[in-house]
Amino acid sequence: MALTTRQQRPATPTPRSSTWQLQEAKNKFSEVVRRAQEEPQVVTVHGEPTVLVVSYGRFHEIARPKKMTFAELMATCPVDLTELDLERDKDMTTRPVNF
Repeated sequence: MALTTRQQRPATPTPRSSTWQLQEAKNKFSEVVRRAQEEPQVVTVHGEPTVLVVSYGRFHEIARPKKMTFAELMATCPVDLTELDLERDKDMTTRPVNF
């Protein structure tokens, strides 16, 4: 037996819940924001996760990549750089360029 849309929707969030129906999130927006300071809050529309409410600090942790040194960047390279042929002819100081 298939569930109806109403049965699939989560109930009003409990203190440990992080999922809100849109109407409930609108009615209790202050509570959604308060809880988002602790953990991300999911807002559903017709039972489908649609929006994620996260704290400003958490957003910046996710959105801004960590700055790496060049050595750290090279260490994350998925290609084995030891197989890369970087040798040049000893008497060639520059490479030829066609204009």
